[in-house]
Amino acid sequence: MVSVGLTKFIKNKDGDLVPIPLEIQQIQPVAGEENLFSYYARNFLNSAEAMKNMLIQEGNGLELGNVPAFLYLHALELILKAELFNVDNQGLDSDRFGRKYGHNLNLLSQELETNGVNWKENLTADEITLIAKTGDDYKSKLYNYANGIDHSNHLKIDVISISNIVDKIIANLENHHT
Repeated sequence: MVSVGLTKFIKNKDGDLVPIPLEIQQIQPVAGEENLFSYYARNFLNSAEAMKNMLIQEGNGLELGNVPAFLYLHALELILKAELFNVDNQGLDSDRFGRKYGHNLNLLSQELETNGVNWKENLTADEITLIAKTGDDYKSKLYNYANGIDHSNHLKIDVISISNIVDKIIANLENHHT
């Protein structure tokens, strides 16, 4: 378990965002046992949630572009790696294991299925299709560098849909351990 300080950003009288410490909390593993992947996954997931909340609160997320979706997808990559590493690390250390699977969400999810982990329970066919297509774009690093404000951009940057799918996958992985 890891302790982490939470911070909220508020605007000061000049309109600048300033950090305000909120609390220290204990970070639990995302699904199974804590490992390096699940530790970093939690950090990306917390950042994604903060941006989603800001997007909802402000009501206009165009200036955020594809960043919130990228944070959710990177968290998902690390969550899937954490789970697969716990199920079968193939004798690799976390660095070599991570490089073996790269940023391939679809390969990670296929490997989990091969190892008997049902990551897609309670996902609709449309959600499974969306995450597979999104996984292809993510693997190609399109979410890293794409201009999310460009309306010709074909990326799925619906943060609410992506966050809901990630939440369902996390719940499925947690259920795998109960």
